[in-house]
Amino acid sequence: TLKTAETGGRSFLRFFTLLFITLTACGVPEPSMIAVVGINLVDVEHGVVIENQTIIIESERIIDVVTTNEFNPTPQTHVIDGDGLFAIPGLWDMHIHNVNDFYDLVPWDLYVPDATEPDQREVYIPLYVAFGITGVREMSGGLKTIELRDRIERGELRGPRLIVGSPLLEGEFPIWPDGAVIAIKGPDEARDVVNQLHDQGFDFLKAYSFLSADSYRALFERANELGMDV
Repeated sequence: TLKTAETGGRSFLRFFTLLFITLTACGVPEPSMIAVVGINLVDVEHGVVIENQTIIIESERIIDVVTTNEFNPTPQTHVIDGDGLFAIPGLWDMHIHNVNDFYDLVPWDLYVPDATEPDQREVYIPLYVAFGITGVREMSGGLKTIELRDRIERGELRGPRLIVGSPLLEGEFPIWPDGAVIAIKGPDEARDVVNQLHDQGFDFLKAYSFLSADSYRALFERANELGMDV
């Protein structure tokens, strides 16, 4: 994630957009090694800025950070001038509703009802990475969200690490309309739902407002047995 102290996000966006387009252009192979040379590294652990560093990237992973005068690029290295720029660790967005397909009812975000074409995922998902967000947590996902996560992990689509929560797990009389949640009537059904969501690949469960105490305890106990967070 790169930006300048003088102009803030505009220079960051310009830089990263050009880099992103360059690396993802159709038919243009990515270089085997990329070096961002002369950049200022923000060490968030110690609260300091380390000047004049070179970040070395290979196969889409940072493999080393060295002082710039120690770096000797090969002819195959794609060198990017980082002078005057700052690098920070990748950001996490811990509460998103990115696809929000509500358990295979609709394939798109409830808050963006006109986003109905599957190809739109391939447009906006990479923008997380372009703005420095390398991890996101979907807080009410569905089967389409699982598909999206798996495509990213297989390298079919450029995007952030995606942690997918279950649809909203509600009581017998949920606050949201039918289809927007999974309504659970009792402990036995709660355990069955946990088994199903675990088998479908959800990363954690989202218990919601009107789930009964008995259902919640059953849900929590079964999730704990399967190693799922609630």
